[in-house]
Amino acid sequence: MASGVVPIVYDNQGERELVGPPFAANVIVPDLSVEAMTAGVTRIVRRYDENRLELAKDREAARAYYLARYTEDRFRDGLNAIVDGCCATT
Repeated sequence: MASGVVPIVYDNQGERELVGPPFAANVIVPDLSVEAMTAGVTRIVRRYDENRLELAKDREAARAYYLARYTEDRFRDGLNAIVDGCCATT
């Protein structure tokens, strides 16, 4: 996402939360069937192959989503806010 790659992920251990609501349609629900999971990925890739404008838009959105949440400064600010909230004296 940092370099504008559109995420396609399996829904396990925080992947859905990592990519966030903008890419909820790109989350594959785990299934016991390898064929079903492969079909899910194929469906998403075909959607982007058939609609390059959507791909370009989502590439920009992936980069923006990353920059808004995962830069070093954002991480530090978020961590400081948590620490300040936990350790504030009244």
